[in-house]
Amino acid sequence: MKKRLKNSTEPELISKPRSSASEQYRSVRANLGFLIKDKNYKSILITSAEAGAGKTTTGVNLALTFATQGTKILYIDADLRKPMVHKHLGLSNLKGLTSHLVNDIPLDECIQTKEEFLGLDVLTAGPVPPNPAECLNSKAMDNLLSNVEGIYDLILIDTPPALVVGDAKVLASKKEIDGILLVARHNQTKKAELSQTKQNLKQVDANFIGIVLNDTPKTKHTYYYGA
Repeated sequence: MKKRLKNSTEPELISKPRSSASEQYRSVRANLGFLIKDKNYKSILITSAEAGAGKTTTGVNLALTFATQGTKILYIDADLRKPMVHKHLGLSNLKGLTSHLVNDIPLDECIQTKEEFLGLDVLTAGPVPPNPAECLNSKAMDNLLSNVEGIYDLILIDTPPALVVGDAKVLASKKEIDGILLVARHNQTKKAELSQTKQNLKQVDANFIGIVLNDTPKTKHTYYYGA
């Protein structure tokens, strides 16, 4: 399954819903949607080997495509070291995931949405904590994942690059996580990095469901394919 994508720093589905890039995100969503429905997946991690691969751009746009189809979806920014989701979506980051995990602020007070999000709910990262890995490995995080699975049809979780820090591995080890979507960038992400990422995450029995390759030349295809 070959799909061409174009990255930007804002959601293509909002700024240019009829663009060719938006259509490609919809195509990727369709392919993922079949797998998610067939396997009854609920919670999917989105990560990359290295910084700058476009995981947040890809994740946010994919989330919006699911929302347009009526999927009740929550997008969680679990990159507690360098959170970017709020910047992509123009949201406040004063309250978010860490506010709930650390300060016990009710979850519904931390989740945000906008009319133009097409029904997508967003849990931004919140204030950067001194101990990101410990926050993600906490019982509070386990409880959050269990609770939102009873509320939403699909939860997409944006994590830090897997070869940079161990946070993605911490989350991938949780029983609530059904699969990993790996994002790579043409002429940046090396095959060895992808292999190392998969090897590292498979140590916790991570289930890879596909790879999205961004920014291939216009004359070539960008790929989404099952892992």
